[in-house]
Amino acid sequence: MAFSTSHDVLQEVVGAVTVTPAGCKRPDLRQIHEALKDRLDQPKWPTILVYMDNVPKTHNKLRRIQLSRRLGLETLTDDTLPSDCHYEAICPQPETPLDILIDQRRCAVQPEAVLFSDIPSQLLPHEIFRRLRILVDGYLVPSSIRIVDGPAPVNSGDTIDEAAVDAIIRSQALSSISPTEQRVCGLFADALRLTLGDVTPTTDFFLAGGDSLTAGRLVSRIRQEFSVRLASDVLFRHSTVSEVSIVVEEAMARPKAEEKKSEDLPGCLETYSSTNPAILLLNLIPLGVFSPTLQTLRWSMFVYILIQTFRWRIRDSVIGRLFLILLSGVVDTGLVYPMWGPYHSRWWLTQKVLQVCGKGIFGHFGFTRVLYYRALGARIGRNVRIHPQASLGEYDLIEIGDNVVLDDCSCRPFSAERNTSMLLQPIRIGADCTVGLKAVIASDTDLPQGTCLGPNTSSWEMEDAQESNRELASAQIPQPHWIWYVLVVGLLSLLVSFVSRLPAIVAFFPVVMKYRQVENDMLRQQVLWFVSPSRIGYYALVILTGAVVGPFAWFLAVYLVKRGLDLACGRPRPGTHYELVSIAVRMLGGRVGKRVYWPGTGIAMVQDYDLLEIGNDVVFGSRSTFVTSDGVGRDRIVIGDGAFVGDHVVALPGVMVGKRTTIGSGALLRRNGSYPDNTTWTGSKHGDVIQFP
Repeated sequence: MAFSTSHDVLQEVVGAVTVTPAGCKRPDLRQIHEALKDRLDQPKWPTILVYMDNVPKTHNKLRRIQLSRRLGLETLTDDTLPSDCHYEAICPQPETPLDILIDQRRCAVQPEAVLFSDIPSQLLPHEIFRRLRILVDGYLVPSSIRIVDGPAPVNSGDTIDEAAVDAIIRSQALSSISPTEQRVCGLFADALRLTLGDVTPTTDFFLAGGDSLTAGRLVSRIRQEFSVRLASDVLFRHSTVSEVSIVVEEAMARPKAEEKKSEDLPGCLETYSSTNPAILLLNLIPLGVFSPTLQTLRWSMFVYILIQTFRWRIRDSVIGRLFLILLSGVVDTGLVYPMWGPYHSRWWLTQKVLQVCGKGIFGHFGFTRVLYYRALGARIGRNVRIHPQASLGEYDLIEIGDNVVLDDCSCRPFSAERNTSMLLQPIRIGADCTVGLKAVIASDTDLPQGTCLGPNTSSWEMEDAQESNRELASAQIPQPHWIWYVLVVGLLSLLVSFVSRLPAIVAFFPVVMKYRQVENDMLRQQVLWFVSPSRIGYYALVILTGAVVGPFAWFLAVYLVKRGLDLACGRPRPGTHYELVSIAVRMLGGRVGKRVYWPGTGIAMVQDYDLLEIGNDVVFGSRSTFVTSDGVGRDRIVIGDGAFVGDHVVALPGVMVGKRTTIGSGALLRRNGSYPDNTTWTGSKHGDVIQFP
């Protein structure tokens, strides 16, 4: 029976209660790990064992709640020896209350061994291990056995000279392994807190007591020792000394790229303080000046239009709106500027002005977004499609060729350099290029013509650019004809928008129930009419109603439109823990199990909820993107029971995630990819996620 116990760094790790049949020896952690190696990932292996005559139960069900506290187990640390992680206890009677403690004691390990003389001449260490496992409990089996030819050396007291024995064993080991393996053995011994004689080329890191936290430290030590670049998951794929040595030798044999010295890297000699009072006051300008100014201009224009149209017969239907576009100056390229200096402050203010003002009406259509970016200085060719959520900046430094598709990606010529410096370098995207979902285009990038970057990649991964990535862009999804957009899609969008604002409109009725009189000074009359004490409270009611009731009205409208389209056109079919959220997804057509934990920011880009299947006890991270439809066609996305999907995960159509499968942060799940049960995946390489053994 598995249970949780505390760890000073990992917070919680896995413990296990083991019941051994009569007449059988107790297995230790090493034997448990060896049995679980091909079934469970290393983080799920138990780190502490408690031997009992039975497992705790209540109502004939396992009772693992607060078991670690009831046993009085100490908090594990990185310095806790594996031999100190074996306990024995008497199982309490069924239905025992949780406040009753369980007596336990640490298993006694005798360091002295009883030797016998009748040993076959060709007896090998693995044969000794096999026989010992039959004779004694697992935690009494030595971690290593070494055979010394001839009689053991003794000291003056007629006892075995351990130093001399260690020297003999070390000389035998050094004569049979390569220099690289010798150094790797030393690093393994330091990480596992073993003697050098206990580590051999066949020593498995995890079976010898290593964990994922220690593995990361060991990989860092190997990088420093051999001055090579190794992947962070190298120990998960190659866990023995000999396997790691081969990987290190291959890395050392590869030609090293010429490294730039620090003085060759861009950076400023002069720096500015980010806590300078003048800089802090400057940072308040967007909040204290730009945003209020924009709201004031909107209000002034609104009042002016009302005054000018007050005497019109259709005065009750006038709506006022002002769109503000502020353009930044020409950006210098290829120069390095200190952060919080004059140029950086001007650049930062420009970004905040654009953020406060937004795109306005230019953000609603593809061609208007292109006009918006062109007005800000970007050089954009013909037939360019830019996703509404694409992040562009420093527009003077962006050049985009014809027929380019930019999905929800980041394209910023800005980069941070050493010594708190900013560097602005141009970005050139050649004709017929496609940049996928959540891809990053770094500064000083020149994408050749026809390049297709896939989802969750970057301009540093040009070797992964394939023509097949072009169909994965959301822009390749067939769009309705403009007539359908005007007659159906546009009207439905307006209807949903109107319904979402309907609560605020209804709450605004008390404000206009009593109309003002016509006077000569209509500006004074207009302002006094709006700021009367009785109406100010209604303004707060309008804002509160729109913020609280508006989202529910919006969802109701979307739900009704979705159901209406399903009845008229049929549901989409595959082709070429927050229960309210789960209920909402089910209402939209998705299949969702029980106890699903949804992120606060939601899951983006789900075009067809009917093609989304989520099992029980699934946990989602934030800012993930699920794509059910692309240029190839529609397909289902299935998440199995107990799966974990981390942050910033991109799942393409046809993805099948198995039960209890862990998908780490930044993963890219390829189209029609299948990820089996009880596996661990993370990251993105060559257009797919990377598996951890």
